[in-house]
Amino acid sequence: MTNTLRLETPHLSLIAATAQTGSSGWATWYFLLPMRGQPLAIGEGGFKGRPDEEGTVELSFSFLSETQHKDYACEAVRGLLSWAFNQPEVSRVIASLRSQAEPEALILEQCGFSQRPTVSANGATLFELSRPNSGDQQ
Repeated sequence: MTNTLRLETPHLSLIAATAQTGSSGWATWYFLLPMRGQPLAIGEGGFKGRPDEEGTVELSFSFLSETQHKDYACEAVRGLLSWAFNQPEVSRVIASLRSQAEPEALILEQCGFSQRPTVSANGATLFELSRPNSGDQQ
């Protein structure tokens, strides 16, 4: 049986589907831009599994090059962050990039992430965002 989650943002639909019970939302989400007729897939993203014992989950995403500099990228990432922080087991979201100069770094910063002073073992730049205070929901 396939579980499907749908999240609507002002301009996008985010869809996640998985065959594993209990893992819905923790895998790949597809970012769809409503168009006349059929929606246009502009990217994908999601989480690299469920949160660890400390409540940390890792986010990754990619967009078609013609859409990544538009507000759609931030909107999609904010949608995923909102979904993640509505899960009680999540306290922090991290992301790793091969280069701080990648367009994705700007998207992360625009979504509230901070660059960590350390670099991962594979040389990636690390970013993190902690759960907002109860009055500061995404």
